[in-house]
Amino acid sequence: MSWYNLGLFLHLGCVVAAFWFAAQIHVGMERLWSADTSGQALQALDLTHSGARWMPWIGLALLLTGAYLTQSRWNWALPWISISIVGLIALEGFGGASGKGRRKLRQRLQGQPLNAPLAPEFVAAARGPLARTVHFMLPLLTVGIMLVMVTKPGALGGVIELVVAAAIGAAWGSRRSLSPRREPHEEIARS
Repeated sequence: MSWYNLGLFLHLGCVVAAFWFAAQIHVGMERLWSADTSGQALQALDLTHSGARWMPWIGLALLLTGAYLTQSRWNWALPWISISIVGLIALEGFGGASGKGRRKLRQRLQGQPLNAPLAPEFVAAARGPLARTVHFMLPLLTVGIMLVMVTKPGALGGVIELVVAAAIGAAWGSRRSLSPRREPHEEIARS
């Protein structure tokens, strides 16, 4: 096995790890959106935190392994490389902002009894359109970055691929935020 192949394996392993922890964050967010009590919301936020704490390190590992691959076999002037890096930076920035929002939600719950119902203001902040839009945009932006890396387009094509992927994710999240939350008794009645 060549060093390049090892670098590529590590790079792809970082992508797998990113999706693994992103899935953990997603499950935590779904639990948060359906939480009724402070205890349920805290458990959900703890789950998102346990996944999110790894994301900056995975982003750094992706950047370093990608830099190795670029230096070994590619050219830094290729547009798809720059666009992938910009996409990764945007991904980390949106992810960091989303994590900051979740930390603020957690602070709101500090000191409340675990069986206390969630305050309407907390519910509005946790289930709001912006939170859902950003949450669903992130994985699609990741897919867009992967698409850029596979198709290796020119500058305009790469930007279009990233923007379209992010827009699909944002639209999905925005549409999801417009769906009314069903109460458990409504779900039982529907089945």
